[in-house]
Amino acid sequence: MKHIFLPILLASFGAYAATQKSPSNCSSRPCTYTITCAAARCTGAEVQEIQTALNDAYRGDTIKLEAGRIFPVGSTPLQIPSRPGTSGYLTLTTTEDASLPPREMTRITQHWASKMPVLRADAGTRALFVQCGPPAEHVRIRGLIFDSSTSGAQVLTLGCVGASLFGRTASADGDQPDDIIVEHCIFRNPDWNVNQQAAYIGAFTRGALVRNNWIAGGRWPGVEVQAILIMNGPGPVDVLNNYLGDTGGETIMHGGVGPNWDVSPSGSMILNAFYNHPERMLGLNSLNPVWQSNTAVFKGRYVKHSNGWFKATTSGTTGSSQPDFPTSGSVNDNGVTWTRVAASSASSQIILKNLYETKNSRNVTNAWNQYRGYTNQAQVQAIVYKLSNSPPNTSSNQRCVPFMTGKVNTNGVTVTSADGNPIPNNHLPLTMNNVDPRKITIGSTSYTIGDFVWDNDYTLQLTTSAGVQSNVTYSYGWSNCFASSDRDNKFMYNIVEQSSMGVEVVQFDNGMQWRIGNLLVKNNLFREIDCQVWGGCGGLGVRGFNWFAYAVPGVMFENNTIVDSQNAPTTGLLLSNPNNVTGRGLRRIRGNIWPKSSGVGLSGIDPTTSEGNNTLTTHLCYGQSCTSNEWGFNVIAGVNKGNYTQGGPVYNLCSTSAACNVDFDFNDPTHGKLFQNKSLGILKPRTDHFAFRGGPEGEAIGVDYQMLPLIRKPTGGEGPVISATNNSALFSYWAHSPLVAYDLACSLEVSTTRDIDNLISMSDPNRLTDIFDGYPRPGNRRNIVITGLSAGTTYWYRLHCGPIYEGSFTTASAASSSKSVSVGFTARETSQFRIAYGASYSRTSDSIQSPSFGGWVSCAVNQSCQVSATIPPGIAYYRVESLSGNKKPVQVRPI
Repeated sequence: MKHIFLPILLASFGAYAATQKSPSNCSSRPCTYTITCAAARCTGAEVQEIQTALNDAYRGDTIKLEAGRIFPVGSTPLQIPSRPGTSGYLTLTTTEDASLPPREMTRITQHWASKMPVLRADAGTRALFVQCGPPAEHVRIRGLIFDSSTSGAQVLTLGCVGASLFGRTASADGDQPDDIIVEHCIFRNPDWNVNQQAAYIGAFTRGALVRNNWIAGGRWPGVEVQAILIMNGPGPVDVLNNYLGDTGGETIMHGGVGPNWDVSPSGSMILNAFYNHPERMLGLNSLNPVWQSNTAVFKGRYVKHSNGWFKATTSGTTGSSQPDFPTSGSVNDNGVTWTRVAASSASSQIILKNLYETKNSRNVTNAWNQYRGYTNQAQVQAIVYKLSNSPPNTSSNQRCVPFMTGKVNTNGVTVTSADGNPIPNNHLPLTMNNVDPRKITIGSTSYTIGDFVWDNDYTLQLTTSAGVQSNVTYSYGWSNCFASSDRDNKFMYNIVEQSSMGVEVVQFDNGMQWRIGNLLVKNNLFREIDCQVWGGCGGLGVRGFNWFAYAVPGVMFENNTIVDSQNAPTTGLLLSNPNNVTGRGLRRIRGNIWPKSSGVGLSGIDPTTSEGNNTLTTHLCYGQSCTSNEWGFNVIAGVNKGNYTQGGPVYNLCSTSAACNVDFDFNDPTHGKLFQNKSLGILKPRTDHFAFRGGPEGEAIGVDYQMLPLIRKPTGGEGPVISATNNSALFSYWAHSPLVAYDLACSLEVSTTRDIDNLISMSDPNRLTDIFDGYPRPGNRRNIVITGLSAGTTYWYRLHCGPIYEGSFTTASAASSSKSVSVGFTARETSQFRIAYGASYSRTSDSIQSPSFGGWVSCAVNQSCQVSATIPPGIAYYRVESLSGNKKPVQVRPI
């Protein structure tokens, strides 16, 4: 039943939400439903109004929820069903939709929270379910806050993760939702106090776009969780320009556990920022974090004491001596409040495993992302590519021999496909679940496979003759096992930093050759990779900055740069190749820059091999010497070049061919320094250095610096230039987005606290002139102006431009006297010029508000000109203007 009341009746009774429709009763389409609540926290009946509108709406309609209200969702989530209509999106949004970022590619931040309603999972389940079978299609979810008050599943689920969910079933691709957009939403942990949040978004779709969202705080002590879980649908699922912070487990996971049918998702991850803050997560180098003195701590941080597990419920810096942790309740620690949440014997550690992991994916482009955050000893790599064949609907990873069946022809020991489909070609056959991966049943007879033919997925060889048979049925593997994919994936133009390891390729057992391989890792920057600083080196004790553990065909590691890294601890790049791997195919390591670490430049395990040539022959080039198409043109700083005589050349940045200390600023007597300016982080090879055109096919060696997602100072180096007055700040920067088609606008979070939680409110127009730059300036130079700040105060900020940059600034002391300013420039016209100044500036109208002026000065065209003015206290901005109305220069300048 729909309840439609006039506002005056709501004020009198306050019992139900008011659902207003425009046009009245939706007499024509499209229709807008507006749902309001009588109080800040809506009642169950008021929440039900949303479901009533969802059941009534058509494609093209809009459902608006009142901004600032909390809609608590009970044990049954709100559900978006399949809706009639032939065009447009069914949109679920906020009543303040017009106040959200106006540009398609502006990332939302918590500054907009007051303009958004909250969908809160209040009973251990989801807040919103976009239905499968029959599936919802063409749905847009925008401008909502999703959170949870209790432990539970994903707060937002798109489709069915298992065989059924809330009475809906998906058993084939077409049963899953399609064309679902989730944008400008906030997914949060309320005040960082929810201990058990399993995930935020489960994407099990034919097609979904997750863009411009702010997602942070998913964790469940002792349990792996994800910010976004992608599986059980073919995709594509595109994840574009999101902030993903402080998530326990794997921040984004592609597949890997029990799809309902044989399916591998596809999609892209582009221009996202994956950030984990050590102050929020575990203590370093330990699965059991202990209290540390004089250490910055953010809300949500756990420590372990003999009296139990304790969580910080306030942010701050710990004291110089350990507090007396109680057996119950809380204790104050120099302003940090520690609250006991579990017994000391409980498995309460947060498992921070990976920033991105795929166990089952295909055709996924992972590009222009920024990955930052340490990992602990659960796993040490930031980025993981692996395979996980699984039985359907399992809740955990259960590796198995995949089931295959079809028709084949036999001619003695040779078996070929008879139906045009691939037949078993097992890359790394391992017995699992008591299933022998070397056994195949043809007709009713079991045979042993002698050889999986590495370069032909339609042929295999038996150990005994099967005679001559045509179009006979075969079966292979465990009937309850689906074959996963990890194929045709790309990892490019990313920045990976502050982690114990970069990329690892691992665990491809029982992988069908036609479903694995072709992984391109190219043009990435790895920096501050150090397992002894960022979380521990793991139990194996043998680590590299990057590790290619399984010899998957078609792994290409090219034009990557690793700098400011050490303590691998034994090798810069680690290769391994299990002895029972079958098959081969081109693998390539060329055109990279990396240091030798504290040990050697390149070595291998399984079997253990020595540096250089022995490892290359054993692990990269199938027992043969590598060619220049497989290896070479690498700069391995500090190594002995005599250990690398195969393939193309190797350079060491040493004065001789012998080993030396790692020095990326080595000034070669012939070629000079390697990089243009390493101290500023400008890692382009100098044009007169051998690395500039010394790579294969004349490419530069190392990462294409110009294509990295960076925020840079106009004067060089990373980050913005901040000009702060006593009550304002101007952020100037280059938003280095190589994807001009996306034309990103940058947005800003500003806070009075280091954890960037107590944000300056957008709801007070006098406090914030602007928090996004709106449009790219010529040459990609951007500006954001904020006003209404307090004098002599330190502020912390997070600048979002695809990648993010964090830092702090301090405003000047309160102005007490006037200031003389003078501007020199070359006049572009014959005119009179003066300085205009005022307390605020509008980007929309490109004008100083309520300006005052200095005196006029006459200037001639193309001649130098100087104008001056005496500006009183409290003025933030000034610029030169001409009598004809032209501004000279166009840049607004703060005092």
